[in-house]
Amino acid sequence: MRGHAGRLLARVFVSVYITILFLALCELFISVLLPSVRPSPQAFFNPFATDENRDAGVREAFVSSYYLEDPELFWRLNPGKGGGEISGEGFRAKRPYEEKKDSVYRILAIGDSCTFGVGAEGMESTYPARLEAILGEGPGGERVEVINAGVPGYASLQGLRYLRKLLPRYKPDLVLVQFLHNDGVAWLDRPDSKVVVPGESARKTMEMLRKWRFYELLKRCVLGLKRRAVRSGHPAGEKPCRVSPEEYERNLAEMAKLAKGLGAGVLLVVPPALPPYRFRPDFTDYRDATMAAARETGAYLLDLTETFDAVDNARALFWKPEEDDLAHLNSTGYALQAEVMAGRVRKIIGERKPL
Repeated sequence: MRGHAGRLLARVFVSVYITILFLALCELFISVLLPSVRPSPQAFFNPFATDENRDAGVREAFVSSYYLEDPELFWRLNPGKGGGEISGEGFRAKRPYEEKKDSVYRILAIGDSCTFGVGAEGMESTYPARLEAILGEGPGGERVEVINAGVPGYASLQGLRYLRKLLPRYKPDLVLVQFLHNDGVAWLDRPDSKVVVPGESARKTMEMLRKWRFYELLKRCVLGLKRRAVRSGHPAGEKPCRVSPEEYERNLAEMAKLAKGLGAGVLLVVPPALPPYRFRPDFTDYRDATMAAARETGAYLLDLTETFDAVDNARALFWKPEEDDLAHLNSTGYALQAEVMAGRVRKIIGERKPL
């Protein structure tokens, strides 16, 4: 009996030894013949990375200073970072927001980089900051404040999840919802609703495994096969968009219902854009979905394309149209957006009734 147990233990030991030796030989083989296979230090989710620069860790310093990984939101703003432009609550603000008082009419502006203010000369040139400065006081003498809850790279599913966290804590009187630009983007091999971000323990395990180049090679092979399987369901091997127009409409409708359920007004905003993007399906389909969500929920609607379409030389209001950025405004463009929104918001405040 003891002899049998000894032989079994010896076999287990030999098996483990051979496995370790095999992995070590594979590691040596890869390090000599495939030196390009290296673990990458880039953030797990980098909204700025492309297929070409992702493994190079391009803009890693910027991303690590501005963002934190989040298992539900994918990423979020890093409190207290960003050169002092990110508040301790994770907003683009210089001051904390106290518990809601009756003397304050609070507006929560949730959105993507256009709400955050990419393209503006500074924090005070973003549309939420300008809107707050224009509104000043409400008709009842309340002080109007606008919280900038924009996060670069966010699409509507992230916005919905983020709004669920913000509503009970900040209790806004009015919610401004502006997304669209990132929803129609194809960036991964699956839509946002199918993305799973590993938790802390899983990330630590992955970091340990990444030290083995054999694991990195094996992972690339498996992911390559998986991408082929996923893309086979899309024409010409195309990646799916992050959020479909149908999902976008549902996400906006759910945001409106959540806010209205807590007694807040809701203004759904269609952002401006330049041609040819302005007339492409990845814009027009989502514009139509915004209007449909407003009709379904009874939310207020503001279509900024109508305002910017009527401006002579509208390109002068955008940040870098010469570099094919047809969505981000510059400081002058954000000022115009704030003026138009202020007129709409004043009417909403003046109605003084729940939506």
